[in-house]
Amino acid sequence: TITGSPVVKKGGTAVTLGATFQGFTATPTVSSWSWAWKAGAASLATITNAATSTPSLTSATAGGKTTLTVSAVVGGVTLTAEKDIYVLDLKVSAPEGCETDASGNPKLNYGGTLDLTASLTGLTAADLAVLGTLSYSWSSGNATATPPEPAKALFSPDNTAATTVSPISGDTAPVPLTVTLSWTGNATAGIAAGSMEASIDVSIPLGLTVDELVDYLASLPVNDKDNPYTIPNITGLVDIDVSTSGHAMTSAQYTSLCNQIRTALQGTDRYLDLSGITIADTVYLRGTPQSLGNLFGDCDSIVVPPTLPAPYLGDRLDVSNLYKGCENLTVIPAGSIPTGNTQYWTEAFSGCTSLTDASGLSFGGGDTVNNMDKAFYGCTSLTTLPSRIKTAYAGSVTTASMKNCFEGCISLTDASGLTITTVASNGTDMTECFKDCSELTKGPKISLDKSANLTRCFAGCTKLDTLPVLYQSSFSDAYLNLNSCFKGCTALSDIPSEMLDSNGAIKIPQVSDMRSCFEGCTGLSGKTFYIASYSTTSSADWTDAFKGLTGVTVQVYNSCALKAAIEAGNPNVTVVFTASPAPSCD
Repeated sequence: TITGSPVVKKGGTAVTLGATFQGFTATPTVSSWSWAWKAGAASLATITNAATSTPSLTSATAGGKTTLTVSAVVGGVTLTAEKDIYVLDLKVSAPEGCETDASGNPKLNYGGTLDLTASLTGLTAADLAVLGTLSYSWSSGNATATPPEPAKALFSPDNTAATTVSPISGDTAPVPLTVTLSWTGNATAGIAAGSMEASIDVSIPLGLTVDELVDYLASLPVNDKDNPYTIPNITGLVDIDVSTSGHAMTSAQYTSLCNQIRTALQGTDRYLDLSGITIADTVYLRGTPQSLGNLFGDCDSIVVPPTLPAPYLGDRLDVSNLYKGCENLTVIPAGSIPTGNTQYWTEAFSGCTSLTDASGLSFGGGDTVNNMDKAFYGCTSLTTLPSRIKTAYAGSVTTASMKNCFEGCISLTDASGLTITTVASNGTDMTECFKDCSELTKGPKISLDKSANLTRCFAGCTKLDTLPVLYQSSFSDAYLNLNSCFKGCTALSDIPSEMLDSNGAIKIPQVSDMRSCFEGCTGLSGKTFYIASYSTTSSADWTDAFKGLTGVTVQVYNSCALKAAIEAGNPNVTVVFTASPAPSCD
């Protein structure tokens, strides 16, 4: 009786054969026998070491079923056995007469479909039944690759031998579409469970035009947010007769293009990964700054954004309102927005309630921003911030602004990894920057090269327990407006070492307004504060600075006017001089 699996894959690993013997009272020594193995159809299978008791069987050039024969001669007696063997040749085929590319590969256009069929050539339905239960699985891309290759096609259904394919994204080279055939096995026939793959190269265009985008999106089955479709690059963005420079659009051209893209994306209920799209540099307006404002505003379909190139000729870029209201945008991949010259970010991500990670905005080097008003306003899922924001204003003596930048980011717990550096000529307005970040426990480091207005900056941050680091440079005009900055931060109690002087007092940098700064911060009761420098001795500017605290001591150097102003505005505070000798005040 022949032993060994009767199944061999075309082009697969060789199968080792053998034989068992019955009817001998004493089994003869096998090595003394004469062996002869033979496959009935030489085109299907090849026998190696056919004159031994354990030859190997490999497939030849085709698939199908054939008969394997063995004969053994011992003591003048010839014994024989036969067994059916199955050569598995899995193939994927497209219909005859389908459109092909120049190399003969089937072609799959956006908005169209392609029928594919997987089959084991040369085997009948009865032959296939010997393998057990068959199952099919279609795929494209490679999720286990590094980096992962996203799916490039959809299969409907994706679990049968015949499927209809729709494109997701193309490539310059043909895209391999793969089917995996699995079988459960047949113990009686000595067939174990197994699987094999086959692919077909299909030509999918690299991109589609803006006009094709609407029909293409409508052709995709409805999906969910966790499985967004990877959309191919949009072509035709450079097919506009632009200015003599060849790199800038007129305002009318720009507006038309924005409206086309936005209309296509807003009109779909499919969730989309646009990371495969690069918006060409010709979409930028002439002049400075070059604007992409509101290009994707209110496009709820976007889960992952496209890549924006650096602005033309190194000019400044304005991305205000770029993704405003994109409620399903979850991440900003590194490099998707050029930070080097992108200086205007007003409401860029305002209302992106699913956005969790903004660390991809990697501001570094000499990069600066001019305006981030409400840039992340209402991003209720945001947990991870950029590591650095440097405010400036190029070419004009004015104030940079971060008003309400992170207001309402109720999932943000730790902003200590962010350093905000203020270098704008007239300072930086950070009014209500972190207002109502109700889960925030640690604030950012604020490095003061110029003044900053922190009015109500942390108002409503009831869990803020660590005083943000307010670092002062040597600039004499870097004053802080701390009006109501920490008002109501009842958990505030932990003071970083950078904020303590050599005697353990809390250092307050140069200030211009302290009204209600620490009002209600009862966790700071009993602390000692040191006012290093100031620009005002008006009691109104010190009103209620420490209201609600007990046992607070405020140290000043030698200003009787400052002492009087603090005492007038905070009758519960003890003010002492650090100068020796202390001045004698009226």
